[in-house]
Amino acid sequence: MLVCIGTVDNFIVLPSPVLDESPQGYHLEQRLQVRLQAAANDRQLMIEFRLGEGSEAPSEQLLTAWLESGDVVEALCTGLSARPFVQHKDKTYRRQGKAVQVGDETAHLDTMVVFAGASMSPRRGHVARRGRQSCSCLLQARAARVPRPAQRRAGQADGGAGGGTRADHARASRLRGRRQVPVRCGG
Repeated sequence: MLVCIGTVDNFIVLPSPVLDESPQGYHLEQRLQVRLQAAANDRQLMIEFRLGEGSEAPSEQLLTAWLESGDVVEALCTGLSARPFVQHKDKTYRRQGKAVQVGDETAHLDTMVVFAGASMSPRRGHVARRGRQSCSCLLQARAARVPRPAQRRAGQADGGAGGGTRADHARASRLRGRRQVPVRCGG
C-alpha cells in the first residue's frame, strides 16, 4: 500500500473509460478524482477512486468538509499509473512536454502520476490551515529527517563504521525505512 498525506485541494466525479472485451472496446465507469496538496513538499497529488459496490471512497460531504477545514488527510492507495496529457499553450507547466508533430500542429505531451485510491481518512493529530505553508508538526518532522549520507558521516565521526549506541543504530534504521518521522501535533 502507498500512503499519500496532504490537504484536499479539489475533487470531481467524472466518467472514465475502462478497456474490456466488448465490441466497442471499453465501457464507462464513474470515478472520483481527488487532488491533494502534499504535506511533505506542497506538490499536487492525484488520487482516483472507483465508485460503486465495495468502494471505500470518501463521500462528497466528507471531502467538502475536509476542503473547507483544511484538515490533513491520509489516502491509502493500491498502486499508481502514468497518464499522458497534452499541455495547453496558455498554461505554465513545471517542464515543457515532448514536442510531437500532429498534422500541421506541434503538440507538447507530458504525463502525470495518478494514484489508485483504496480509502481516505483524516490524519489524527494534524491540522493544517489554508494560507499557512505548513503546520508546526510538519516543520518538526522535516527538521527530524536526516539525509542518509549525513547519517553515515555522523556514524563515522562517532568512532568509525560501528560507532554509536544500539539505540542510535535502531533510530537510524527506522529513519532510513521511512520518508517522514511521525510527530504528534496539537494543532
